[in-house]
Amino acid sequence: MNSSFPNDSGSICTCGFGEFQFVEIDGKFYCAICGGEVRDFAKSQPDEKKENTRRKNILIIDDQSFFLKSIQDILENEYNCRAIGVNSGIDALPFLAKDLRGELSLDLIILDLELPEISGITMLKVIRSLKRDIPILVLTTTPPIDSLINDLKKYKANRYLWKSTAKLGSLLISNVKKLLEDF
Repeated sequence: MNSSFPNDSGSICTCGFGEFQFVEIDGKFYCAICGGEVRDFAKSQPDEKKENTRRKNILIIDDQSFFLKSIQDILENEYNCRAIGVNSGIDALPFLAKDLRGELSLDLIILDLELPEISGITMLKVIRSLKRDIPILVLTTTPPIDSLINDLKKYKANRYLWKSTAKLGSLLISNVKKLLEDF
């Protein structure tokens, strides 16, 4: 769940930006800019009754704000998961590091192939080298061609969805459910 808090909230993050974007994961708050835990804000929150079942954490890496927000909304509203959205592979690295250290438990990654700085195929390689068993759903506006399909198979993407489909929302939910059931 993304929440925006002004600088005067008493929250402290190491990146030092004047206004923060926080992501709540398992009752802790993290800066969406640098991935650092925001301890003061987490301490100020009232204790809530813990649920017996943990909501799934899904990392979405997509540089198109409209798609990123749409996917987050679909997953949070229709699937009741925590959808963590970042705009690039660089922005995803702190969350992947937290997952490797056991500070965050990622259940699925949704990865756009057309990303700035680090391509989606390169991110797929990085993710597979760090965490081989996490399901990855690839999204792209690129029509499926043989070389793309071969790369996706080579680097073990679990599923592929073309963003241009009119039924993206329902296809997204069905693919997310299937991937989470299989892993």
